[in-house]
Amino acid sequence: DGVRNIAIREAQAVLFALHDFQRHLQGASIELYVDNTTVEATLRKGCARTDELADVIKHVLQKSRLHGSPLFVRRVASKSNPADAISRAADLDAALLAQQLATRTPSYDRLGAGRLFALPIA
Repeated sequence: DGVRNIAIREAQAVLFALHDFQRHLQGASIELYVDNTTVEATLRKGCARTDELADVIKHVLQKSRLHGSPLFVRRVASKSNPADAISRAADLDAALLAQQLATRTPSYDRLGAGRLFALPIA
């Protein structure tokens, strides 16, 4: 069904982001912003109702542990998520996206230099 497929795709986006940014994550605390309530809940619980989503969540949590990077899941409303337009294949204004990311991403100083790596996920 459509809702389940979106949750799987959004959880996969988290996994791909962790993979792509892995060299920056070693020992860093990761504050992950998601606008999908299913992904938010499954990441917090560490389990899911469907096998496919559970498998992706398992890999996300394993990758986080492998790098010694605690994962903090935060909710962001879709309208406030600068990555949301990307997932909807909207025409993007690169300067506006950079500005939105800069104003919505938590300060690196909050947990000490290099300790926070925020990944806004579509």
